[in-house]
Amino acid sequence: MFWLGIPITNAQQLKQVSYTAKEVREDLNYLYTTLQESHYNLFVHEGKSRYDQAYKNLKRKIKEHMSLMDVNRLFQPFTALSGLAHCSIAFPFRPAYLEYLQKGGKVFPLDINVDQGHLYVADNYSGSMLVKTGDEIVQINGRPAIYTLDRVYNYLSGENKPFKNTLIDLYHFSRLHWLVFGQVDIFRLHLKRPDGSTYEGVLKGITAEKLEEYAAKKKSIFNSTREFKYLGEIAYLRPGAFTNSESDGNTSDHKTFDNSVFVKFIDSAFYQIRQSKTRQLIIDLRGNPGGDNSFSDHMLAYFAKEPFSFCSSFSVRTSALTKSFWRDVADTSLAELKKSILNKPNGTIFQTKVIKQQPVADSLQYKGKVYVLIDRYSYSNAVTTAATIKDYHWGTLMGEPTSDVPTTYAAIHEFKLPHTGMEVSYPKAFIVRPNGDKSTRVLEPDVLMKKKPGTTGDGVLENVLVYLNEALKTER
Repeated sequence: MFWLGIPITNAQQLKQVSYTAKEVREDLNYLYTTLQESHYNLFVHEGKSRYDQAYKNLKRKIKEHMSLMDVNRLFQPFTALSGLAHCSIAFPFRPAYLEYLQKGGKVFPLDINVDQGHLYVADNYSGSMLVKTGDEIVQINGRPAIYTLDRVYNYLSGENKPFKNTLIDLYHFSRLHWLVFGQVDIFRLHLKRPDGSTYEGVLKGITAEKLEEYAAKKKSIFNSTREFKYLGEIAYLRPGAFTNSESDGNTSDHKTFDNSVFVKFIDSAFYQIRQSKTRQLIIDLRGNPGGDNSFSDHMLAYFAKEPFSFCSSFSVRTSALTKSFWRDVADTSLAELKKSILNKPNGTIFQTKVIKQQPVADSLQYKGKVYVLIDRYSYSNAVTTAATIKDYHWGTLMGEPTSDVPTTYAAIHEFKLPHTGMEVSYPKAFIVRPNGDKSTRVLEPDVLMKKKPGTTGDGVLENVLVYLNEALKTER
């Protein structure tokens, strides 16, 4: 789903591809028809009449000989009307953006952070000494900054603006500005300093290649690595993404859900914890892109105090497309779900049996205290995992509110549009968190801990360690 970088050296020249109006119309029809047939509830946030009107409007905008990016600029806002993170078209950056990069195309020369609808300079790549980190961008080329932000929001799939703000961090504002507005060479900015004073600045766009050089040096927001270590007397476990790290992450590829390597890692970590009789355990879910509960459940079983499930309700809508994936599912534990999906008429929504997972044997259990770190970049199953721990009262959540939600439309599959080949994801299920709350609200920590602006290092973890070490002293 997320930007993973593109090679900017040894790049091959890309062949120009364009699509006829007939091909684009056929792809649009396939997109809308397939989403209606396969999505759990495409119209949960926007009614069918609004979608039908948007469909008609798009048809009128289709032109002869459209590029891949032209088509994406039409199709992604249409798909994002669903207001769900798991209903999206993968941005065609690699072919289209690389082509733009190779031609010396220019992009916005600043990285920005969004806070409460305001745009702040995070990094300045322009070479201008006038613009400083932390300054607020008030206008861009004569328009209020919020105009630009709202246009960018239209291209991002998500339940709320905080979630979309994290996507801006992940994709980088400069790339998204190009995606929405195309090439712009000069940026006339009106800015405001922290002291309230204002000033004007004219910045030249920088080449996309130069932006990628800067972006490559920045620390990745996601951290999918798996790590277990001791921080003094405290065990620290970063489980990484809840998917097969050796797969490409494609949710329509069964290899993505092979958890054998993950299981060995978790077993080894808790064996060491048991041997050392550790009393405090930190599970770090910050910057975690999520994955599948068949991974996280194995971890939770080591400190679960009762049979558990990652949800209180799991309902599925079956379709021809979903069936095509499930015909090849070989996991015997999913046999009953597979049978229901394959045998029920297309379009049927049904409640699946919520299967309770069993804790590990008492002799293997970790019985100390659990602290879970979450942040705005804890996504998908990482949020579900944290919510399970919170709802069953197995541990304390620390950090900042998530932007993703624990009650969610998820369990996604993908399909490709016949002509452009663009990949579209859709949710087939509605999953309600263990405590039964059906609202799509973000997950709040029990103890709020944010990194102080301007500090280096992992300030949150450092504060958590101080907090826990004080607790250890009190226990003694």
